[in-house]
Amino acid sequence: MSKPALDKSSIDSLWFNGKPLHFAAWKSKLIIHLKALSEQRALEELQRKREKPLSRFEDLLESQPAMPACPPAGDKEAT
Repeated sequence: MSKPALDKSSIDSLWFNGKPLHFAAWKSKLIIHLKALSEQRALEELQRKREKPLSRFEDLLESQPAMPACPPAGDKEAT
């Protein structure tokens, strides 16, 4: 009997081997997997007649979190 082909989209294939040169490819594969999970979750919410989720699984890996603006150091509140 032949071995079944390993599904590249499965979480089992998302391990990182520790080599810095392979990190970009690993991160890309992980983001693709997280996007698929986000789409699946959005579809499930739609089928249950709920609102679309506000955040996606891959959001923090693709963008910087929103930070509140800091006031300039020279400006002080009037008292």
